[in-house]
Amino acid sequence: MSIIDDYEKTILNVKNSLKNDGTFVILDFYKWKGIMKFFYPILKWWLNKFGVEPEKNIGRILKKNFKEVYIKILNSGYNFIAVAKYPKKNI
Repeated sequence: MSIIDDYEKTILNVKNSLKNDGTFVILDFYKWKGIMKFFYPILKWWLNKFGVEPEKNIGRILKKNFKEVYIKILNSGYNFIAVAKYPKKNI
């Protein structure tokens, strides 16, 4: 997601393509935390050279569009995993 320009539209497209009880999983870059945040500006500069923007607020968009969202930050903030469950439709 961090390399997709219109990531909000992409998330909506995934949401609309999922089955009623589908799950959307994202593994992507994140803003470094802890002692590693000292080196984050260098990584951010490097990623931006290739069109990667690790500070997009993907979690906010997921929470707005999915019923259940679980986000876990991994590896001192190097990356994160997000699991979003689409709500079942009423029949």
